[in-house]
Amino acid sequence: AAFSIGGIVAKNRDFRPEHKALQRVFLHRDPAWRGRAVLCLGSLGAPGAWSSGMNSDGFALADTQIATADHGPGLLRYFLMTRLLARCGSVEQAIADIAAMPQAGGGSLVLGDATGAAAWVELRHARVDVARGAWAAHTNHYTVAPDALPPVAHSFGRLEVLRTALAADPACDPRALLATHAPEAVCRHAPDPSPTLAGAVWNCRERSALIADGPPCTADWVRFEADGTGWR
Repeated sequence: AAFSIGGIVAKNRDFRPEHKALQRVFLHRDPAWRGRAVLCLGSLGAPGAWSSGMNSDGFALADTQIATADHGPGLLRYFLMTRLLARCGSVEQAIADIAAMPQAGGGSLVLGDATGAAAWVELRHARVDVARGAWAAHTNHYTVAPDALPPVAHSFGRLEVLRTALAADPACDPRALLATHAPEAVCRHAPDPSPTLAGAVWNCRERSALIADGPPCTADWVRFEADGTGWR
């Protein structure tokens, strides 16, 4: 589950339990990025932003996994995420970059930036759907057009929880929303095969982050602050 509102991008990382030992917060720099730095949550041995992240311009993104039968030659989402954080400083730049190249298909991205812009992008090979608004929320199913492959059943209930909360209180605490357990659990636990391994809240305006290394309902939140060269 991921959402973007008012310059905040937040996500629960739901994944197989064995990946917990590989989970890390990474700081990436590259001379080709012309001074831009990227802070992201991912896994050792995986592409850089393999879940969510933010760059030093205050542009942030988070992905959600969605199974699709519509695959083809193009850029895989995990490589796309790192590319966007390395190249883009805003939601609109990212949307233009996505539109300019073929996509391999699968999943969605939730985007936010320091101006407060919010959007989500649903990725398939033959079609890419975009929605902009005061806020954006996404879980693990396509909302514009159904796919031939069925989504995880509880995705619909989790999306409704996010939509209801964001519409009712745009200033809600993102950490509390990520920790929600009812009426449908946004924070997932066993026996779900993909329990929540971490929570992430990216503050695009402050260029800061709060990361819970575990379920956001119980784990401590660690703050990362920009220090001019990266984050500490």
